Amino acid sequence: MRELPSPPKAFTSDGASGLISAIYRRVYGREIKWVRCAIKHDWVYFHGGPEHLRLAADKELARCVNIEHNHPVLAVIVYLGVRIGGVWWLPYRGARWGYGYHFPGRGPQDPDYVTPPITDEALRVRIKDEITGREV
Repeated sequence: MRELPSPPKAFTSDGASGLISAIYRRVYGREIKWVRCAIKHDWVYFHGGPEHLRLAADKELARCVNIEHNHPVLAVIVYLGVRIGGVWWLPYRGARWGYGYHFPGRGPQDPDYVTPPITDEALRVRIKDEITGREV
């Protein structure tokens, strides 16, 4: 197994799908409980690679949301959302598989690749609020 190389872009995260995080902050005045789950998921999506890594990341996100939020229905909704909306061929800025690469790139496809471990710096990434455009 080899670690995927770093993509050409710098790592960014929109938290829990950007708009969801922004609305949650407006309504409740705090970040979603499972935002660290979302940032870890973004790290894997940022690197892209073979499809089996995407499936594993989506399953891990659902597991993490279920544990952090204690809500299995929300975990299923989140899982379905990323499975449908995270495909590589949709030109989203930060939600598609392999978004660390310029569209339509999605990273190396060798099945022996693994995602590098998330760094402490990546976990401290500033999330851009999709409503105000400011970092939070």
